[in-house]
Amino acid sequence: ALPHYSARSLCSSRRGCHVVPLPVVRPYEPCTFSRPARAGASGVSTPSASRPIRSVSELMPTWQGEEFLERVLAALASHELALPWELRVIDSGARDRTLEILESGRTRRGVPLVVESIHQSAFDHGDTRNLLAARSRGDLLVFLNQDALPAAQPWLATLVRNFDDARGGADYCR
Repeated sequence: ALPHYSARSLCSSRRGCHVVPLPVVRPYEPCTFSRPARAGASGVSTPSASRPIRSVSELMPTWQGEEFLERVLAALASHELALPWELRVIDSGARDRTLEILESGRTRRGVPLVVESIHQSAFDHGDTRNLLAARSRGDLLVFLNQDALPAAQPWLATLVRNFDDARGGADYCR
């Protein structure tokens, strides 16, 4: 069994924290994200590289995400992926249009979109991502930030394909 690293042990800052709960991080094929003015990151983890991937969960914490969220949801809606996938979001008390945008995104998407709210004081970069992971259904977990825009398709399919190599335990996009 692979060791589990807590998100707090991997996160040295509260900005742009990126959770990869497996010890091996290897990029195979490049997949890119464009970065808006604010920083963001994306990461992927899987419980076992030897198990076939049958579904994907994209996991995104949000707070005051109005500025980029519509563009991010539009980009995610255009995935070219043959596997079933879902988007799970935990919002930590946004007072802008974040929840409204997520709700409108729910009606435009052909995949499950699950939105949960927590109090802002309950938010923690690692713990919130761990909560998203615990509630996910996918074999592969893709961690997203609300302000990271996929630069090109098929970034998710490329990311998933990297796990065809059983030697990989985690992958990431920049």
